[in-house]
Amino acid sequence: MSSEKIGGYLALELRIISLKAAKYEQEEELKQAFADFIHSLSPAVIVKDSLHELAVDKGIRSDLAKTGINMGANFLIKRIMGKPNTLKGFLGSVLVDIVSNILIRKNGSVADTSIHSYSE
Repeated sequence: MSSEKIGGYLALELRIISLKAAKYEQEEELKQAFADFIHSLSPAVIVKDSLHELAVDKGIRSDLAKTGINMGANFLIKRIMGKPNTLKGFLGSVLVDIVSNILIRKNGSVADTSIHSYSE
């Protein structure tokens, strides 16, 4: 706030008008800042931003690809070999783990590229 001297009635009226205009501008800025703040607290925005940051990290993308391949392989083994709590199911799981690790080592960059292109 400035403490300048106001010389007359007309100067007082002009000062009141300018202060009201400044008040209106500040209120609009405050409303916009508050709306942006509320929008940033939205769970959907938080999840979206977090996933976008995760998709940029190559290590996490690689881990996601490996996890996806392992989950898909485990699903197939359960369908092919039967229940996982039998000897046949256990051996199938070990086989899937070995095969998926080999596939991930050989084709990890393909999965990583696919995930990166999908996220953009």
